[in-house]
Amino acid sequence: MKKLVQAFLLLTLMMPIWLFGQEPTKVLTLDECVQIALEKNSDYIMSKLNKDIARKEYLSSYSSILPELSVSYDQSKYERGPTSYIGNDYIGIDPNWPPSVETTVGRTYFFLLRVKQNIFDGGRWFLNIKKTKYDQEKSLYDYLAARQNVIVTVRQYYMDLLKQEKLLEVYEQAVKRSEEQLERSKSMYQVGSVAQIDVFRSEVNLGKDRINYLTQKNKVLEARRNLNLAMGLDPDTPIEIDRNVHFERIFNNLDELVEQALAQNPTVKSREYNLKSTKYNVKLAKSAFLPDISLYYNYQRRVPRFAAMYEERDREYTYTVGLSVSWNLFNGFSDYLAVQKAKLSERYAQEQFNYEILSLKSKISTLFNNLKAYDEIIKINQQNLAASKEDYRLAQERYQLGSGTILELREAQVNLAQAEQQLVTAEFDAYITYAELQQAIGQLVNAY
Repeated sequence: MKKLVQAFLLLTLMMPIWLFGQEPTKVLTLDECVQIALEKNSDYIMSKLNKDIARKEYLSSYSSILPELSVSYDQSKYERGPTSYIGNDYIGIDPNWPPSVETTVGRTYFFLLRVKQNIFDGGRWFLNIKKTKYDQEKSLYDYLAARQNVIVTVRQYYMDLLKQEKLLEVYEQAVKRSEEQLERSKSMYQVGSVAQIDVFRSEVNLGKDRINYLTQKNKVLEARRNLNLAMGLDPDTPIEIDRNVHFERIFNNLDELVEQALAQNPTVKSREYNLKSTKYNVKLAKSAFLPDISLYYNYQRRVPRFAAMYEERDREYTYTVGLSVSWNLFNGFSDYLAVQKAKLSERYAQEQFNYEILSLKSKISTLFNNLKAYDEIIKINQQNLAASKEDYRLAQERYQLGSGTILELREAQVNLAQAEQQLVTAEFDAYITYAELQQAIGQLVNAY
């Protein structure tokens, strides 16, 4: 009795934790899932960092047209021992002329100011500014392409999760129908209306539908994990999603869609600016054949006392003004090979750009036609579903009246389940196709 009372008290104490300790899982809308992905998705974050790096490189390209200014300071202590030199002549030990026997100790303070201005470098400073400007634009469109890809990926997995959950309901309904049919077969067998084999067949059909249901449950879990990964979350994070999703589809003709895509698709724009950048790479490589010209100014002081560095400014100084010309005449064909490599890179970028345009046109045409086909497919599936429901109802009536067989009823039940599955799949695949078409056109660049 004492143990029973203790168990009751423990249960009473733990009940508030069970009831209130777990917060309900928040239901996420599609927009909220996209926002989470834009904050946590690693690929998107890296593309943003690459964009910022390209911006810094563009700004640093202006350093080549600005003067170089450097200042150096040095101080040292020295000790000079006795010497046997007279001027530059070494006399050794001469009794008639004794060498210095004194040790000299002192300090030296040195200051150098150097200014250098690039006058001409074969045009590299200007070419590098233009090249890094195009590189910056390319990285911007790479970033926008990554942003679109994150949005579309989240939409795809979001809609796939909705589809798998909807299909789970279809399989669950199929299990319920089979359970009801099993009970009906048992009742009819007990009154002698049908043979026992109908009961066995109903049990087999129920088992098949249960297997389909369990398999579909795993697909739901997999779809949820995929959505979590797309958002940058742990794959096993418990989430629930809002089922009220609506897309307003706006159709233009195919030619307008292609024209719009060529004007704003970020991947195409990235290829375009990459091609422009490689053209300037060729010019940069050719600039190595021209001389470098620069002006320079040096000012230096060397004094034995630190105070003399600023007290005696009209003494102990040296300044130099000069013009420097440097021209590389031969370096083992390295400059020539650099030009050839740059030209090959330009040709490669041109092929990439051309292929991207052709691929985009083909993709838009395919998605556009698929989307139009889905509209017809959905209508057909809706009609098939209505017909399957009526066929199943009539099959049930025939079976109950004894004029139909269990095989005919099962066939009608399977056809109904397939019609429901096909309609669900077509509806959600149409949503996914529309999102892919928006991505190809570039409509999601400024979304969210």
